[in-house]
Amino acid sequence: AKFNSKINDTPPYASLIKLLDSADLDTQLNALTLVNSLVSNAPNREKVKKLVKMWREQGLDDVIKRAQKIKTEAFRTQLADFESSTADFMFTPILNESQQLKEYEAQQP
Repeated sequence: AKFNSKINDTPPYASLIKLLDSADLDTQLNALTLVNSLVSNAPNREKVKKLVKMWREQGLDDVIKRAQKIKTEAFRTQLADFESSTADFMFTPILNESQQLKEYEAQQP
């Protein structure tokens, strides 16, 4: 992903997010299956968090919202797997550095 992003001057995994948003159901299913494979094979939860953050910055939230309309069993299964394995990271707001700093400072005594 890093090599491809350098060659094409795009963020890592940008092509994967585009495939998830494809008009073709088989393409969406295969892309979501790949995403689930990346998540399940990540070495630790911190890596999952980084992947999800990167994907969310590229519009994953909107793609997942649109995908909720898909009713095929195979896709719903993959989507449920994704949501359960990334719930800790998907449903929290993405904060930029200044927002993170403000949040951190607010937690200090």
